[in-house]
Amino acid sequence: MVDAVTPTLEDAESNGPYTPFHHETAVLPKNWQKDPHRGSLPLPHDIVIQRDVTIKLRDGTEIYADVLRPNDQKPHPVLIPWSPYGKTGDGFFNLDVFPPYRAGVPYSKLSGLEKFESIDPAVWVPQGFVFVQVNARGAYDSQGDIMWWGTQEGRDGYDVIEWAAAQPWSTGKVGLLGNSWLAIAQWFIAAEQPPHLCAIAPWEGASDIYRDMACGGGIPSPTFSQWLREKSLKGRNKTECVDAMVRQYPFYNEYWEDKRVKFEKIQVPAYIVASYTSQIHVPGSFRAFEQLTSNKKWIRVHPHFEWYDLYDPESQKDLLKFFNFYLKGEQNNWESTPLVRMSLLGFNQPAIMNRPEQEYPLARTQYKTFYLHSQGSNTTTHGTLETTKVQSSDVIMSYDSLKHDDANHLKFQLKFDKYTELAGYARMKLWVSCPDMDDMDIYGTLTKLDASGCRVDSINVPMSAMPDCPSEDQVPHYNVYRHVGAPSKLRVSCRRINRAPKDGEEVDQLREFVTSDKLVPLGTVVDVDMGFWPCGMYFEPGESLQLVLSGHTLIYPETESVIKFPLSPTINHGRHQVHMGPSYPSSITLPFIN
Repeated sequence: MVDAVTPTLEDAESNGPYTPFHHETAVLPKNWQKDPHRGSLPLPHDIVIQRDVTIKLRDGTEIYADVLRPNDQKPHPVLIPWSPYGKTGDGFFNLDVFPPYRAGVPYSKLSGLEKFESIDPAVWVPQGFVFVQVNARGAYDSQGDIMWWGTQEGRDGYDVIEWAAAQPWSTGKVGLLGNSWLAIAQWFIAAEQPPHLCAIAPWEGASDIYRDMACGGGIPSPTFSQWLREKSLKGRNKTECVDAMVRQYPFYNEYWEDKRVKFEKIQVPAYIVASYTSQIHVPGSFRAFEQLTSNKKWIRVHPHFEWYDLYDPESQKDLLKFFNFYLKGEQNNWESTPLVRMSLLGFNQPAIMNRPEQEYPLARTQYKTFYLHSQGSNTTTHGTLETTKVQSSDVIMSYDSLKHDDANHLKFQLKFDKYTELAGYARMKLWVSCPDMDDMDIYGTLTKLDASGCRVDSINVPMSAMPDCPSEDQVPHYNVYRHVGAPSKLRVSCRRINRAPKDGEEVDQLREFVTSDKLVPLGTVVDVDMGFWPCGMYFEPGESLQLVLSGHTLIYPETESVIKFPLSPTINHGRHQVHMGPSYPSSITLPFIN
């Protein structure tokens, strides 16, 4: 495993609001404010805080946590948000990193005691919970090296849960919660089956790091991991260097297998949150619901970006009901909650939210196949999706794989003459070639066109949460704020698949990603199966679905600071050719909902 030196806490330019190490027990009184100048949320009740409590792990490593609890002598259930992002509002990573609207979460909504991507103890401690906010192994002042998920972090989480369950302020019932890293960590901790873990609430979390983040479609993508490591992780020792591992080991191996969740080992109740808008967590969240073997699992699919949803009052109310049931034994009828609550993006229309369903993918899905047709000669970049199998003759459409302009996107339109819903897994079967290179990185995106034929984005944060933004046209072009559509990507040399995909299956889970089959000789035509991330969208009469094929992703960068990091390398060179017609029936299969 490759490691790297963690940026030090003394790096004053970028260490964020770091709180120097000190043991302390204090009472934060009612109406206390961490940042009155910015209008942070005042405490509704007194909170006892114990800073830098020592927790010894099984290998002797000492890590530190802040414990926040009600100001009484009673035992309470425990909630643990797990990550290396700092303990109690004192890490570099916070919503200020995502300007200009903090993902629609104003300062007044939070107290500043929350761990990044976790709920606010100021709101939850008065509800009768203890928070153990850990600096994971290697983070900030905790001993050891920072580990990125996998079994090591799972064992560390096990140890902290069992420690928390034995404390005098604990009832012995423990839950895990949080978004992104905090959600991913829950999978691995729960798979270790700590006896006192009673429930988990992963709020959008990848569950197969190779396929979801590091090498999706077999394309090495180290940029995000490098940004996260260099800009967000602080400590006194080293960190696991996932971006270096991506570059050194682009094929699946034991290292990546350790970062794939073993869902069959997770037995506790799970409240899963998912969306269509994350750059990382979409497939992992849906996959979790599909593969968890417990019958006590629920998924709620929302139409926004993850942080806006995390702090939405209705989301908090729902989560409280879940934990009250499983950690307090409150008879609140939680288990009658619909197993699936779906949302569908309207893009230029209001989203459909919280539609109750019984399963995912939906049993009533009708999968329909459409064939790629060109509009005219081989020089066109526009085509249609048609139910008729093939055109009268073979056609080649192509694009320059290194150019990002609109003229080098192949676009295929499917116009709807009546109200239509799509939800679930779409997939493509393409015949492709490249006369200039022995490999290809191909990207596909399912976008929406309005009735006038203009592409429309889905706005991830309600305009009401961005009062200083004059119009949707002015919403920043970052993934936090805008969603283009469901993506797909594949390095063609990694096309080998164990068997033909079935309707409703995730295609990349059928690939082992252990061999490279180059296009030799140059110009060889091969067929490839490509799956899209789960989608959910609806169309009014006259609106269209558009399939876009290109040599690069259309998804917006997460935030401005990511742009400053080197782009993930591509092997693309020259023109990519997509074949269609009698000899090459390139097609796409779409999930229609009755």
